Amino acid sequence: MTEKQLIQGCRNKDRKAAAELFNLYAPKMMGICVRFVNERSVAEDIVHDGFVVVFTKIEDYKGKGSFEGWMRRIFVNLALNYLKSNKRTETIDVMEEAAGFSGHVEPEVFKNIGLKELMCTIDKLPDGLRTVLALFSIEGYTHEEIAGILNISVRSSESRLYRAKKMLINFINHEG
Repeated sequence: MTEKQLIQGCRNKDRKAAAELFNLYAPKMMGICVRFVNERSVAEDIVHDGFVVVFTKIEDYKGKGSFEGWMRRIFVNLALNYLKSNKRTETIDVMEEAAGFSGHVEPEVFKNIGLKELMCTIDKLPDGLRTVLALFSIEGYTHEEIAGILNISVRSSESRLYRAKKMLINFINHEG
């Protein structure tokens, strides 16, 4: 089935279409959830909840923009809600605003590392730093959007991204 046929099938409560849609997108959505919550069992719960939302709100998708993008937003929001409800995105350090933030990290060290090793290293970051890194670098949100989502200042978002990159470089240099 095409994506349009799957969407229409889900709107018509066709279980086969729903199963096919799930099988098509579940691995990608799982990857998103794991990046944010860093716990496979919690990510699995979020994926389950996310597909419940997708299937119950599929009528809300009006065909503007990509369907996958519409779904991604649902899963990112659920993962962020989990982090917020478990107080895992609380302020990292009040002093981060006053830290010597230059705003730029030269990622030369990233050229010599494989994707799997990089993802394992990202998993070692504190939740607040990993969340901003994932939202900005992987999901493509702006600092203004991240600030609104996490209820922090734009400067804090920028600072956390900077600190995440610096911490990644330190991890890679010490382990590499």
